[in-house]
Amino acid sequence: MDLLLGLADRPKFLYSDGVLQDLRGAVLRRWSVESAEVNLVGGVSAQLAEGETLRLWEDHVGIHVETNGVVEGLVDRPLELPDFSGHRHGELLSRLYREILLCIVDGIPLPNPLVYQKPWIRDAAMVLMALRIGGHAELIGGWITSLKDPFDRNNGVEEPDNLGQALYLVSAFSDASHPLVAEVFRRLPEFLEDGRMVGTTDFGPKPVYQAKWLRFGCESLGIPCPIEVPQEYDPYASLFWMDRSPHTPGPPSCTDCNNYPYLQWAQAHFDGTDAPMALLDGGTYLTWEAEASQADYARQAQIGVGESKTCRPHSWHAAEAFLYLIEH
Repeated sequence: MDLLLGLADRPKFLYSDGVLQDLRGAVLRRWSVESAEVNLVGGVSAQLAEGETLRLWEDHVGIHVETNGVVEGLVDRPLELPDFSGHRHGELLSRLYREILLCIVDGIPLPNPLVYQKPWIRDAAMVLMALRIGGHAELIGGWITSLKDPFDRNNGVEEPDNLGQALYLVSAFSDASHPLVAEVFRRLPEFLEDGRMVGTTDFGPKPVYQAKWLRFGCESLGIPCPIEVPQEYDPYASLFWMDRSPHTPGPPSCTDCNNYPYLQWAQAHFDGTDAPMALLDGGTYLTWEAEASQADYARQAQIGVGESKTCRPHSWHAAEAFLYLIEH
């Protein structure tokens, strides 16, 4: 069993089967573990050889290790975590928020810190929404304000929805004078035909989704949007729960979301249907993504997590579930 440690801007460590290492694979500690219980909030509780005990956990103060009752602080960096105890889904919200914080590496919001080395603008926009609720948007503020290019190109092309997402990101820390805003509008004509957005998002045309993101980004900055949202079916339109109209119904964007559960959470949020609670794993982590085309699963295999083409946790999944539950 493995456990990521290092919320927010703390150093990131991975515990796996008695080994504590950093995310480069450098071993920091090693124990001979006979049995262990692992969970995200409680940490690691293990029985070692010859009756010795081990605890490894993270809280609002830092990261700690306790061997045979002797406590040592591995990281001393206080972090004020939001209190969701008054919410019906308080425990789930706290866990989901921790999973979001685990995916922030050096101030950059990654989908997962093990199999991704580059941020995704789309994922980052959803993460920012959650961080603003939890009071930690500033954790990624430096990365956002340093952006000069609205596109991440992680799918091998410039995806038009990134334009609106970039505007939304900037709106949290700046205004329309930020250089990225001018760059968005310089590039926008390349993705317009007769006033309609063109280009691919996740390997297909998504003109409604792309236009809604642009409008949302403009509204976040308080500036006019130069295009209208088209009245047509778009399989991703029903993922954009921040704006439910206009909408042309059609087949859902995702019928089998076991690999990409964030899509089904977004769909449920848009439709106002029951939360897909089965898409929260309930193990060490609640969130995941599997069989992703751009994930480097070999990286996690190299540091002992296994050869599965599934990464846990996943920031977009955590953000979508968090945002659904906080509203409902």
